[in-house]
Amino acid sequence: MSAWFVMSAMGLFEMDGCCTPYPEFDISSPLFSKITISLDSRYYSGKEFTINAIGNSDKNIYIQEAYLNGKKLSSPKLKFNDVVRGGELTLIMGDSPKEWN
Repeated sequence: MSAWFVMSAMGLFEMDGCCTPYPEFDISSPLFSKITISLDSRYYSGKEFTINAIGNSDKNIYIQEAYLNGKKLSSPKLKFNDVVRGGELTLIMGDSPKEWN
């Protein structure tokens, strides 16, 4: 359960235990404004993956927009391979829910 909590606190949730051929994370509201994951070079090509939650607060718990390496995401999904390549996920947080297009 502690691994589940750590992932959830980062704002990432995966329903299939990363056992599908192309696993994806659901993106949710992180507890922290900035998180940096150090990736082990023995297993992954990236060095670090950073999650920045801009405007994150007790009231701003809803993702308004999400960007992966500067490119706007159209859904609250993130491929596992995108994470392990390294880079940056930027979340713009707000105080009301937003529907994804």
